[in-house]
Amino acid sequence: MTTLPKRHIVFVVLSALFLAAAAIGTYVYVTYEPGCSCQLPGPQLTVMKAKGDIPAGSVLTDDMAVWEGVPERFLQPNYIGEADAELTLGSIVQVDLHDGVMILKSDVIESMAPPRATPRGLEPELPTPEPSMPETEL
Repeated sequence: MTTLPKRHIVFVVLSALFLAAAAIGTYVYVTYEPGCSCQLPGPQLTVMKAKGDIPAGSVLTDDMAVWEGVPERFLQPNYIGEADAELTLGSIVQVDLHDGVMILKSDVIESMAPPRATPRGLEPELPTPEPSMPETEL
């Protein structure tokens, strides 16, 4: 009986390991679920997102927004959190917002000043009142 040279034994062992790795990889690939809901790591904060498309000029109401958790590392510096909800709801949206986008403080005008009838700087000139004459006793 003849024995195999050592390099043939190494080749057979490496081939067997390669085939085992290929079999395991194929099993994982076939059983992977594309719709799995995986949680992103890290602490999450609840932020305001657009619920549907919101056109610019709209008054932001509670039914236009949804609250969702976002990992802290993905937050914009001026995000709207739950603490800012009372200040933000009722504000005017400055830009078009698409469904699911995070609403930022820079996207809304927080003060609800009454609308101006004329553009700023074109106000009509109001006559200045003339000083009143002092009353004299007769």
